Amino acid sequence: MKIKPEDSLKIENIVASAKVSDYLDLPTLASKIKDAEYNKKRFPGVVLRMQEPKIAALVFGSGSSAHSFGRSISISRRISPTRYRIS
Repeated sequence: MKIKPEDSLKIENIVASAKVSDYLDLPTLASKIKDAEYNKKRFPGVVLRMQEPKIAALVFGSGSSAHSFGRSISISRRISPTRYRIS
């Protein structure tokens, strides 16, 4: 029995990217957002993780960001840049 390629495809991860600014001060950003991780020696960006909905965002000093939404495209439609408020 021959398997068609479209029958074996499976969505594993959905990623979106955005340019939010020309420059971001990462240490300040990480200190003002709850659960943000920033360790310049290990990774050149701030890692933001949310539990509900389960997503991860990588934010770089250049102002670029990448967001991982898991397997659901509907989550990507619900998330907006205002989700992470800086106090």
